[in-house]
Amino acid sequence: MAFFKKGETQGAIDSWEQSLAIAPAQLSVQNNLAWLLATTPDPSLRNGPRAVALATQANQISGGGNPVILHTLSAAYAEERNYGLALATARRALQLAVEQKRDALAATLQKEIKLYESSATPANAPR
Repeated sequence: MAFFKKGETQGAIDSWEQSLAIAPAQLSVQNNLAWLLATTPDPSLRNGPRAVALATQANQISGGGNPVILHTLSAAYAEERNYGLALATARRALQLAVEQKRDALAATLQKEIKLYESSATPANAPR
């Protein structure tokens, strides 16, 4: 987290990858690394497929009921331009965030859902 907080993206990625090599099921590390790989402003460091894999695994470990992890998974899907899945996942995250009274997360998700809705095409929109 120190690298991440200082804006040293590559250092954060390297540290989290090393941590996962030692203990692969670390939920917070999986989620943080997935978020960074999906959302970093540096396109050379983005890795959508790895972000999806990490966030999917974190979601499975958490039992699918963690809105923060679902938020990360929706961002990873969006990075992969799978806006239909990003939208469906963000909607589920929003539902959980509202139920859990996580207002700031809910507000963020509402904004992202609008972006995903505008990006989704009929071919990849949820049915």
